[in-house]
Amino acid sequence: KNCRSLKEVDYVFNNVKETIELGVVMDKERDNRSRAAIAKRVEIDIRHNGEVYKAAIVNSNMDLSSIIGMNLCTDHKYDIGLTYTIVGDNKVAWSIRSSKPTSCMFVATYFGGGGHAQACGFGTDFNYLIALLRSKAMVI
Repeated sequence: KNCRSLKEVDYVFNNVKETIELGVVMDKERDNRSRAAIAKRVEIDIRHNGEVYKAAIVNSNMDLSSIIGMNLCTDHKYDIGLTYTIVGDNKVAWSIRSSKPTSCMFVATYFGGGGHAQACGFGTDFNYLIALLRSKAMVI
């Protein structure tokens, strides 16, 4: 019985080890995808109540939106990080991040979205996205 128990423990240990190794590979791949997306960012100004916030916009899959948004704020020092995903005909989903003390809620609420001070979202149509990328300024 002890041999069988040791074999079972070894089997479980090897499965856990393989799972951890796979997680490391997945984390590296996610980080590479995030860096590649951030490299193609578009810088904009967000103007609100006499303040100008430095922001960046990145096209992103929804699975990377939070990571990219926070990375824009923490590593790249933007006031606000915005990611967008085209989710259907003429529909764009936006995810917004900021670092304290900056709140990004004013952007989300302006567009009828919600969330909390450092993480929120909203939706627009595709034409708004195009206009924003051309003008590189959001006035709220």
